[in-house]
Amino acid sequence: MTNLELQEVRKIERKWQSKWFEDKIFEPRCNGKQKFFLTTPYPYTSGPQHIGHTRTYTLGDIHARFMRMNGHNVLWPMAWHITGTPILAISSCIERGEADTIELFRSYVRLYEKSESKVEEIVTSFVNPWNIANYFAEKIIRDFKKMGFSIDWSRQFTTGDLVYNKFIEWQYKNLNERGLLTVGRHPILFCTLDQNAVGEDDIAGGDVDKISIDTYIGIKFSYNGANFVAATLRPETIFAVTNLWVDPEAVYVKAFVNGEEWIISEQSAGKLEYQGRQVSIIEKHKGKDFIGAFCTSPIGQKVPILPARFVDPNHGTGAVMSVPAHAPYDWAALNDLKDRQKVIAMDIDPNLINIDIDSINPISLVKIEGYGDFPAVELYDKYRIRSQYDDKKLIEITSLLYREEFYSGVLKETAEQFEGRTIQEAKQDIIDFLKGKNAACDIYETSAKRLCRCGGEVIVAIESGQYFLNYGDSEWKAKAFELLENLEIVPEMYRSQFVQTFEWLDKRPCVRRRGLGTRFPYSKEYWIIEPLSDSVIYMALYTIIKYIRDVEPSRLTPTFFDYVFSGKGTLDSVASATDIPMDIIRKAREEFEYWYPNDHRHTAIAHISNHLSFFLFHHAILFPRKYWPKMITLNELLIREGVKMSKSKGNVIPTATIPEKYSADLVRLYLASIADLNSTIDWREKDVEMVKKRLLKFWSSAKRDVIGKNSEYNGELSFASRWILAATNSMVIKAQESANQFSYRKYITEAFFNHLNAVDDYKLMVLNGDEKQKVLFSVMEKWLRVLAPVIPHITEELWARMGNIGYISLAGYPEVEDVYSQTLDEKRFVDSVIDDITSILSVIKIAPTSINIYLPADWKRELYAAVGGLEDLSIGNIMGICKKNPALQPHLKQIAQLSKDISKEIAQLQSVSMRPPAAEAVAEVPSPDMKIIESETEMNALESLKDYISWKFNGATVNILKEDEIKEGKKIYDPAGRAPKSLPMRPAIYVE
Repeated sequence: MTNLELQEVRKIERKWQSKWFEDKIFEPRCNGKQKFFLTTPYPYTSGPQHIGHTRTYTLGDIHARFMRMNGHNVLWPMAWHITGTPILAISSCIERGEADTIELFRSYVRLYEKSESKVEEIVTSFVNPWNIANYFAEKIIRDFKKMGFSIDWSRQFTTGDLVYNKFIEWQYKNLNERGLLTVGRHPILFCTLDQNAVGEDDIAGGDVDKISIDTYIGIKFSYNGANFVAATLRPETIFAVTNLWVDPEAVYVKAFVNGEEWIISEQSAGKLEYQGRQVSIIEKHKGKDFIGAFCTSPIGQKVPILPARFVDPNHGTGAVMSVPAHAPYDWAALNDLKDRQKVIAMDIDPNLINIDIDSINPISLVKIEGYGDFPAVELYDKYRIRSQYDDKKLIEITSLLYREEFYSGVLKETAEQFEGRTIQEAKQDIIDFLKGKNAACDIYETSAKRLCRCGGEVIVAIESGQYFLNYGDSEWKAKAFELLENLEIVPEMYRSQFVQTFEWLDKRPCVRRRGLGTRFPYSKEYWIIEPLSDSVIYMALYTIIKYIRDVEPSRLTPTFFDYVFSGKGTLDSVASATDIPMDIIRKAREEFEYWYPNDHRHTAIAHISNHLSFFLFHHAILFPRKYWPKMITLNELLIREGVKMSKSKGNVIPTATIPEKYSADLVRLYLASIADLNSTIDWREKDVEMVKKRLLKFWSSAKRDVIGKNSEYNGELSFASRWILAATNSMVIKAQESANQFSYRKYITEAFFNHLNAVDDYKLMVLNGDEKQKVLFSVMEKWLRVLAPVIPHITEELWARMGNIGYISLAGYPEVEDVYSQTLDEKRFVDSVIDDITSILSVIKIAPTSINIYLPADWKRELYAAVGGLEDLSIGNIMGICKKNPALQPHLKQIAQLSKDISKEIAQLQSVSMRPPAAEAVAEVPSPDMKIIESETEMNALESLKDYISWKFNGATVNILKEDEIKEGKKIYDPAGRAPKSLPMRPAIYVE
């Protein structure tokens, strides 16, 4: 689009956005129509949205619009999530004057404000966390409206509103009464700066790059009266340890840990205190102080302590067991120590290593199919590892080997009493064996390093008095599985992720010491319900918020919500108990009953393991079955130019910039067309440019060729006009089928790209201007309604310019007329002939002056009718059938010559497989629904489009001939003898 054209489109987008929301056309009311209640995640208002979020909301909007046009009363509301510490953390950072945070939020505010003084004023106001929440909520509304999202904004609320607090209190009252809240000591993710438990929403990037709590086994190696403790996820490998690794430059401490002397990294000592252990440091050492010394494993192995740079003192205990037979990193590090220059390059004095590294041999522990005694050594050689710094390869082969050994590895005699057992079976018994000797203990660690949004380190802590949601409760889990079994999931491939999440879900901390949100009502201490525990059933509040927003919050007691959501009590008793007017209570109950359940929840796959699973668990236990969610659809994430988007890379596209930089309709069309739900979108500017050109072509041609140019043509329609009308009907059907399957990529391929090509073809086929205008106007009337869910602004404008009354956004999806459907087969036939001609020309490489197309003799159709249904298409069987047919007996010689081609041609028509090559060219694959058309129809189709075929080939003369035709006593012109090779649906062709 040129700048002028972009300005025109943007002006149109703003025009219709204003009209839609001024007329409140997306604010549905209870009526007799079938309802459709769609929800998408409510945004967290700690900053602007970006193109990744836009993909999810765009797909939601397309389906909302599609369902609305298909006669449903659609509700798609939106609210704001502010619970937890992220907004508080931002506010605190700005208050402390942290330059990085201040500059980041200046950049966010500049998306909306032109004046630098205004930017400074707003960012300074962010020392009040509510100003952050309110500012970005307001701007996200603006951004969503500019994208054309058909959201009902009359139902918005925040998770900090007093009404919402009362709603959450009702939720937790019910959970508490069912015994699903527990209190105790359990490992939790914890921020060392805020001194507060954290969840995914509190962790920087936690919504995408999730972390979990890993249980390591700390194995004690005796060393001079103390225990060198090495943390491992593979305690079974204790039988194959050859040495311990330490970081030579890290600080290690000797400390009393619950009365025992341990040697661990300084960072580990600090973390263990958070895990409830009493730690008292005695002395400190550098890791290199231990190099060359020996310690003894719990099974009596005397092993040396050696240096390795891959050891992370801030992970586990800072000491790592070396199992070079089964751990690629360990074998790589041992090989590095054999090279004096590599040792020096690691800034290690080679003289510290006072043992012969060559004397350390791998110990074979696990038998695994496809490998020898030392799998790690084999993979090291196969992948040509150079050193322990070859991280990319080492991470890949480590993951591969660990997985294969865990699931199929069998322990050898080295494992002593555990010989012959799989690792999967023996692992816990080995842990129990080591713990029974007081040689092992549990140590908790995060699965990856992450920071809290406030900047603090996220570690694992064990906190007393912590409240948990007991997702491990057998009754609760059974109900959740029952809901899951009856839930439609699209794409279905993601169901297994739900099952896995459901299986491992157990106790999850549901409260924090600080943050915005709802105060936990069942403790004298100050607790706030955490973000992912207060955002699981908020969809129910959408249905009634309009009626209770102005009710005094203290009146919104559990009695009120029990009646509205579960039908408990009577209208009179609830009104009496709450002092809420009966009319409000009645309307709230009616609205909830009308809109619930949530028919369709659409979000990104990142939410499966947390929000979506909790969403299902809580609905299963809190609501009657008839109100359980019905469907979840999911989409993958979005990257840009092959790279993950991040602020540090500067490649994030804010939603706020989309309408001005690209146009809303262009981005909607691109996002929906480029990938299916289960595919990651790779945003590439060259692809956006391609889609932009096609969109502009549609917009320009619609204005030029259709708008204001309807005609009163009443003559007979040409073949081409009958075809485009039939093609439009076919497009409507295929698009609707695709949308019902949530395949919007296919929807747009059929309804936009393919049909745009079809209309272009039609314009070249028809010469009569009045006829063309009449037909194109009819086509456009349907076409716009199919495209309206995807490009609503342009279609709304064209719809109005065509003289239609009312909004296309509220118009019905087009009905299909069963007319001229046979022309689809005829046009496909002509296209296949054109493809064959093109293939011939690509081989002979000439510019044709004449093209002779030979249709088969009628007896060949008789032949196809006689043998077309045969399973046995051997030449002998074909000839046997023909010999018994009087109509075919005169042609047995020709049939014998053609039978090989005939058997192949009929087989491909039966199976819709690849058509065999013609003598002159390779043919295209036929359409699956192509039928064998009659001889006269073949002739008429080709004659009708003869000028079109001529145009396709630069004005070449096109002659349509029949193989056995005799004119004026003469046979047809066939200098190359091509005509006898013609078959039904496969004319012979001769080019001059």
